[in-house]
Amino acid sequence: LNHFRKAIEINPNFMDSYINLGIALSEQNQNDAAIKIYNQAVKIDPNNLKIRTLIGHFFKNAGNLEAALKSYIYARDIAPDDNEVYFNIANLQSAQGDYIAAIGSFKKAITLKTDYIDAFHNMGVVYQGQGKLDKALQCYRQALKFSPDNQRSEIHFEQAGHLLAALTGNTTKSAPKSYIENLFDKYADTFDQSLVQKLEYCGPRVIFEMVRENSPTGSVGSILDLGCGTGLVGVEFRSFCNRIEGIDLSKSMINQAKKRNLYDKLTKVELKEYLLSADLNFDYFIATDVFIYVGDLLELFRIIKSKNKKPGRIAFTTEHTLKDGFQLEKSARYSHSSSYIENISKRLGYNSIDSSLFHLRKDREEFLIGGAYLLEF
Repeated sequence: LNHFRKAIEINPNFMDSYINLGIALSEQNQNDAAIKIYNQAVKIDPNNLKIRTLIGHFFKNAGNLEAALKSYIYARDIAPDDNEVYFNIANLQSAQGDYIAAIGSFKKAITLKTDYIDAFHNMGVVYQGQGKLDKALQCYRQALKFSPDNQRSEIHFEQAGHLLAALTGNTTKSAPKSYIENLFDKYADTFDQSLVQKLEYCGPRVIFEMVRENSPTGSVGSILDLGCGTGLVGVEFRSFCNRIEGIDLSKSMINQAKKRNLYDKLTKVELKEYLLSADLNFDYFIATDVFIYVGDLLELFRIIKSKNKKPGRIAFTTEHTLKDGFQLEKSARYSHSSSYIENISKRLGYNSIDSSLFHLRKDREEFLIGGAYLLEF
């Protein structure tokens, strides 16, 4: 920081010094100091595109969407032929719920850069959220068409491929790691408020009641919370177990779970990778709203039963379907039939202790039917 400040003293008109200092301050959460530096730079060069864009990013990250949009529009006036300017505006309009305007801005960005993968992808997400699945499908296909062979584009390729499969009814075995990680890293800060309060999600409570009713001796011993998220299972089970560990693919979700101070251990790791490599010695494996991102459960159940050092139980929820097997729904989540759970249980030697159907959570103002299962091995 001192080097950047010194550079500004030597040459007060050198914009890169302001830019670098502002970014560094933001990274250290010195937000008041960062915006002060940006404002100083704007007074010197009010038509600096990068500064105006950084101010927009700053306000967007701070949750001040109106101020962010104002800065992005200023950037657009400076550089009306810059595709990234319209992309930034489109993402902000989408965050504000102005989807018609967002689509218009995405289209403008694509007009300026015809192979704009991110714009096609994000416009597809907007269309899908509106239920305009044919248009979303076209956007994802374009994103896949233009995706070159690099890591960032590969992630978009995987995500668009999963959404394409969902829209076309092509049931795959599981969602890509990148799709799940990206989804929940973005969702972590508002997860509890959105899922529990607005959508009336009750999976952990239903599983807790089922486990408690079938555990007459009291404590359930040790628990591995598969896909622990923000720690909602920990809230229900902490006083009912001796030890609880949680794993999740999303770093942001793990950070939220840590704040609850309920878990004995939390690990950021992919589910199957952990089960294959870890020393498993648990009484219960619990997975609430986790298998909606895993279609084929056979291998996971096989690993748990074969690797755990003692007999145990697995308690979990699903989105329920009346169709055979498992399905990748247009929501990009998986549903599982009761007969599918019964078939893989028999195949692997699990015994069914309890099961029920219940209102899992709301989706478009109507409750989704969920399945709750308790199996023993």
